Amino acid sequence: MPTPHLDGENRFLPPTPENLSSLKCPHCSEHRIVSNGAKKKQLITDVPENGRPTFVYVNRRRFLCKGCGKTFMLPLAGVEEGRNLTTRLTAYIEEQMFLKPFVGVARETGVSECLVRSIFKKHLAKMEAAAQFKTPDFIALEPVTILNKTRYLVCNLRQQTVINLLESNSPDVVGNYLKQLPNRHDIKFVLMDMNYNVRQAVWDSLPLAQTIFGSRHLIGLVSKFFEEIRKLVRERSWGYKRRLLAQDKAIFKLRQHELSAEQNAIIDKWRTTHIDMLKAYALKNNFCDLFDLTSKFAANKAFEFWSMDMEVAYQNDEPLLSLPNWTIDGSIGEFCRWFEHPSIRKYEQAVVPLMEVLSKFENWYSINVIRARLLSIEDGRSDKGIKVGSVAAGMEDYINTIYRIPSD
Repeated sequence: MPTPHLDGENRFLPPTPENLSSLKCPHCSEHRIVSNGAKKKQLITDVPENGRPTFVYVNRRRFLCKGCGKTFMLPLAGVEEGRNLTTRLTAYIEEQMFLKPFVGVARETGVSECLVRSIFKKHLAKMEAAAQFKTPDFIALEPVTILNKTRYLVCNLRQQTVINLLESNSPDVVGNYLKQLPNRHDIKFVLMDMNYNVRQAVWDSLPLAQTIFGSRHLIGLVSKFFEEIRKLVRERSWGYKRRLLAQDKAIFKLRQHELSAEQNAIIDKWRTTHIDMLKAYALKNNFCDLFDLTSKFAANKAFEFWSMDMEVAYQNDEPLLSLPNWTIDGSIGEFCRWFEHPSIRKYEQAVVPLMEVLSKFENWYSINVIRARLLSIEDGRSDKGIKVGSVAAGMEDYINTIYRIPSD
């Protein structure tokens, strides 16, 4: 018997009169079916028109099976099972929840915010099930700031692909994720930052894997140390000496070969007026130069000389803040392993644009929505993950869409 359905003009067609002899029970397949009670109006929510919710009333009748004694209604084609929604409204919500807050989607469609969240959770679970990539032997836990909070982007380092985006950088989240990876004992190397608690969680979850510190994180740690020294030297300077520190903040962000002629002239003046500032800049620049080396042996020697220069320069100074703790806690192995893998350098260069794109999201958006959108990108997708460049391009287009940024 035909069931109620939607026609081409988006209207519900009423069902034909019930021929009870053609019906059968969905529970026991019995054909002895009788009507059970009067017809009942059911409210179905459809796709909104002109920005307003659309509702459709459908007359439905309940039937009783003489065989098993259970009651049932005829299914409605185009209507979600268990929800009074059309299937096209569900598809519309799945599209709009990536572009608007859940409250706005609920207000536009006439359903509850709780229902929108339920549809999103189901959609996210579908995305996660489809994003079951092969576990690589070399993964990268890349910290990225999204919505003013640090998260971890999990990448296949050798293939330069994205595997997942974790909702936070807590050790429990990282440890639980690593433990549920299939064939996790095949992971031999983990590139990460210097978060001690997360490093301990990695060791507990992957006891056979070696951890490696990324150059970007080490340079960031050293830069933070010398930024504090720069501020202290500036506070101690007065009068004309302080005026000679013009552009000091901009200079400390640049390498020696990136300085302009004007900035080089300013540094030359520091040789007679601010030797502490010059010393701090030279040590910072020397540390950055370490990662231009290609030999592990040369890098190890250069790092030892740099560490000795640091101790000589600041051991007798008042304690501004502790020296970077990896210079004294025996973690030099994580530093030197960076030079054993040439693929790390290529990966770190490729992932920079993606980090910049992900940091553009504003506070009102949900990390789970961002994560679901990232996992749904099809360009550059394979069983080894989604290419970093494809993710950067896809998320850039997504940002331009949700924030209505016109294209050039």
